[in-house]
Amino acid sequence: MPPPHTGCLRLADFIDGNLEAIVAEWENFAREHWPGEVPGPVELRDNAVAMLSAVAEDMRIHESKEDHKCSLEETGKECPALEGAALQHAQERIQSGFDIIQLVAEFRAMRASVMRIWRESHPAPHAKQVNDLIRFNEAIDQLVATSVEAHSARVEQGRRLFMGIIGHDLRQPLCSVRLLVSALIRAGDTIELPPVLAKIQHSVDSMDALVRDLVDVSSIRLGVKMAVYPVPLDLAQLADQALIQAESAKPRQSFKLVCVGDLHGEWDGLRLRQLLANLLGNAAQHGSGNSPVELILHPTADNAGVEIRVRNQGRQIPKEVLDVLFDPLVQHTHAETDRCAGSIGLGLFICREIVKAHQGKIEVESTKEGITTFTVVIPRVTTMTPAEDGI
Repeated sequence: MPPPHTGCLRLADFIDGNLEAIVAEWENFAREHWPGEVPGPVELRDNAVAMLSAVAEDMRIHESKEDHKCSLEETGKECPALEGAALQHAQERIQSGFDIIQLVAEFRAMRASVMRIWRESHPAPHAKQVNDLIRFNEAIDQLVATSVEAHSARVEQGRRLFMGIIGHDLRQPLCSVRLLVSALIRAGDTIELPPVLAKIQHSVDSMDALVRDLVDVSSIRLGVKMAVYPVPLDLAQLADQALIQAESAKPRQSFKLVCVGDLHGEWDGLRLRQLLANLLGNAAQHGSGNSPVELILHPTADNAGVEIRVRNQGRQIPKEVLDVLFDPLVQHTHAETDRCAGSIGLGLFICREIVKAHQGKIEVESTKEGITTFTVVIPRVTTMTPAEDGI
């Protein structure tokens, strides 16, 4: 414990004078919470000394009451060392495998160590100590905010890179496998061979759909708008094709198609086929299986657009889940049996983006009786959105 101090010792000076004691506690905390094999003292301490020195420097800048008022409005602008030290620490902890909770916990430990050692030094009472403690806490809060922001940005960057690499690098081998399977099916002379190849073909198609979803999500997260190329289409014909595909993918699930009125318009056929496939697949996955999945299409009341509804019977989706159902990487499952191999929670997010690209809207409703209905409304004519670096 540091020796008691006589007279008025400002907290900034105390921190500088007791760096070793404070950093030693920081090191012990890091050692207890380190993910994996514990390294030596240098890596455990990281740049704790630099951060504490930056905190002390920041406190000196705002020692007067007027400077303190300014600090509340312009936190950290006058002490770039504070932000720089926090950024460096966050980057190095990410490389060491720290998650966001461990990162924040380190700063909580730093705050507690300084306050405890400061209290145990029995500082002489002084009015300025209150302002010192306020500014100290503000400086620590800024360290936390900057580090968390840097950590989150780095993790998000890695996630985007990972998804982009998976999406783009898997496309070529999948394309090769598809071409090979198609060639073998056409050239097959035995009875046993085609069924096996058909299963391989179905698996490749599922993987290809997942890859396309990953590429789409990766591009959208980077701010690239989804491209659509509208052409004249008969949505009834497209729906019929989507239903055949869904029946092939889910042979044990029954489907029902209802088309009413004129369903012609100008849309991106590939994207709408993807939309219907995702909605039908989602309904089949989460339905009870005892009643058909319904696909209903009809013109809107003003005939300016088309309404698409996909309905299934199952369990009611809770309100808190409905609020995030279209978010990426969110899955709603009641049990392990609900989980679908190859599904990672991208389908409904892609549906939302496809509808947005067609200047439409998508909504979902789930009743107490367990009837869940996805409703899509799109105008008959969609404005073309060209690709930006190609999604």
